[in-house]
Amino acid sequence: PALQVADEAVILPPLADEGNYLASLAAAAARTGAALVVPTIDTELPLLARRRQWLEERCGAKILVSSPECVETCFDKGLTALFLSACGIPGAATWRGRDEAEAARPPLPLVVKPARGSSSHGVFVVRTARELDFFLDVVEDPVVQALLDGQEYTIDALLDFDGGYVAAVPRRRLAVRDGEILKGMIDLDGRVTAASRRLLAALGELGAAGPLTLQGFLCRDGEFRFTEVNPRLGGGAPMTFAAGADYPGWLCSAATGRPAPDIPLDGVRDGALFTRFDTTIEVTRGSASQP
Repeated sequence: PALQVADEAVILPPLADEGNYLASLAAAAARTGAALVVPTIDTELPLLARRRQWLEERCGAKILVSSPECVETCFDKGLTALFLSACGIPGAATWRGRDEAEAARPPLPLVVKPARGSSSHGVFVVRTARELDFFLDVVEDPVVQALLDGQEYTIDALLDFDGGYVAAVPRRRLAVRDGEILKGMIDLDGRVTAASRRLLAALGELGAAGPLTLQGFLCRDGEFRFTEVNPRLGGGAPMTFAAGADYPGWLCSAATGRPAPDIPLDGVRDGALFTRFDTTIEVTRGSASQP
């Protein structure tokens, strides 16, 4: 669908063909005079992080991707948990693999998920020892986490190109499908925004830059605990944009050398409620109609 509604669409070679993919991306950015390349798909990020300087030299555009160390830490949920612990930032208690989980004997219920999964694929809540034993065998490279009790949040965060704080807007996850938010509400709870700023400061030191998507729970004890960090825009970020946080405008200004405006939280509509829906777009060659 995105190919049908974009001003111009370019189909790149598959990521597995790294050389042709990078050359084609550089050529497309150079041909269009792009000032900024914003990746939005997880699988692109490790390659773009490793080859960012090479790409920027060839296309003249800023490649908005975090450092390889940051990308690797965020992609691996076991490494994310270790990073949070090392920074003194509350997260979900995490054990990697069967040996750690069985040695710790954490209380049920628990969550079993792949260490490098995405979009909530392969995530299971286990409530019995038998279920835990089964899913530790089924899930590839599993991590086991405590099942947090409270309200789940996504935080749409923005750092500048050098890792400095720009903004962080929390929204409640009210309805989700396949890891993508369907209904969300902006909620500028001070406990969530304060926790987010602490984590973003640590991520900035690790080489994070540009948009990031943080996830976690405001638990019943009043503490916010993080579960995941995605070093890219989230699918629900347009909710934050519509509520008054103009991340695209900020990025365009910064990429083209213009003064980038502040994004104060008091300019974001607290309590704004959003829903998302599917539409139908014909993709027959030569057509871009919406029935």
